[in-house]
Formats: sequence, structure tokens, C-alpha cells
Amino acid sequence: MHHQGRRATIAGQLAAAWNWKSAALSTALRGAVFFAANLDAGLPAAVHALVTELAFRGVLSGALGAATQWFSRRPQRGWRVATPLILLPALGHAGELLVHALAGTARLADSILASVAFSVVSTAFTLFAMRRGAMIVGAEAVSLRHDLRRLPALVGGFIAAIGRGIYHGVIRAVTLGRRTRWAL
Repeated sequence: MHHQGRRATIAGQLAAAWNWKSAALSTALRGAVFFAANLDAGLPAAVHALVTELAFRGVLSGALGAATQWFSRRPQRGWRVATPLILLPALGHAGELLVHALAGTARLADSILASVAFSVVSTAFTLFAMRRGAMIVGAEAVSLRHDLRRLPALVGGFIAAIGRGIYHGVIRAVTLGRRTRWAL
């Protein structure tokens, strides 16, 4: 029973922390992704995909944003790294696929692939930004305008962090390769 109570508490916290910033930005950006992916099927198909995305994305992205914000405040270990980067987007795309399949989105596969590609970058960036106090809601939040002013510096920091990660990964691989050769 204690475990169920803990889950209810987390669910309640997520509902109370619905991230309207994630909802607004993701809805606008993903709407554009679906519109563009369906444009070659004609303007009516593109508008239909856009409206379908707008109809459900806000609720979904607000909840996923709340969950990402929760994870951003936790130490980066094990499942706390994989869940916001893999599981949360997978849940979002499963819902997205279902809604767009039911709505008859013309270029469904292209749309979902474009959305997944967008998620690879946007999910990692959102987690990065939230760990730096941007794009969050609640007591520590600042205005969306303030967050948007910080975006250029955050994007630069994100790109630099990716570069550092690649550099350190290469150094580790080279070091491991040297150790392995000497051990043989």
C-alpha cells in the first residue's frame, strides 16, 4: 500500500506541475513539423495534420514537461537518465501515433519520423535547460520571456556540452584501446 501511495503522490505532483511552457512551445513546434511533413500531400492534408497535433499535443507535452522537470531535479544516474531521454519521448510518440492514425494523417510515417528526430534533440535540450532553471514552472520559475531571452546562451552551452561529451568519449576510447593493447 505504501508503494501505491508513493505513486499517487508522484502523479499528483506531476498533475500540479503541468508544464505550460513545454505545452505551448512543443505544440507550436511539433504542429509545424506535422504541417511540413504533410505539405506534399496537399494543403488540406497539412492543415489536417497541424490541427490534429494542436488538438492533443498541449495536454501531452505539458505532462511530459512536468515529468522532465521532475527528473531534471534528480541526480543523473541510471534510470533517471534513460527515462526522460528515452521512455518519456517513447510514450509521447506512442500517443502521437495513435491519435494521428485515428485521425487519418496523410503522411503518418513521415510525420512520426520527423517528430522522433525532433525529439532526439529537443528532449535532451529541454532537460539541459531545465537543469539550469529555464523552461520550468512552479515556485522557482521565471517568465517565459526571460527563458526565451536565455535561449541563445543555453543553445551555445548545449552545443558545447555535446562537444565536450564527444571529446571525453573519444579520449576514453583511446585510453581504453591503449590499455587493451598493453594487456594483450
